[in-house]
Amino acid sequence: MPRPVGASLASAIFRVPFYTEDRLVATGAWKVVGHDEDLLALFPSDPEIYHGTDLQWPGVDLGEFGAAEKASGEIRLIGSDEAREVGLLDGTYRQSYIAEDLERMLNEADRRK
Repeated sequence: MPRPVGASLASAIFRVPFYTEDRLVATGAWKVVGHDEDLLALFPSDPEIYHGTDLQWPGVDLGEFGAAEKASGEIRLIGSDEAREVGLLDGTYRQSYIAEDLERMLNEADRRK
């Protein structure tokens, strides 16, 4: 991943942690500039994926505003505030980002500063 401008860059841009593959690191397009175990605290140890109400999942109640699912399969209904915060209500939520798309979004956010 490109060197972060600040410790909370991900939170400032996306409000939630984001995930991508390491392909651009493997190809050398993204240089490894350091390793900081403290940054792991920015990411949940058991991340949930979110499901919007438009998902057709027979027999599963996704509630009025959507739901969060743990790796174990446990489903938790969410309220409007959480749905808005993660981007379910406006359609901006993404579970993960293709590396090139993430790089483009970070660069655009950096230019807007």
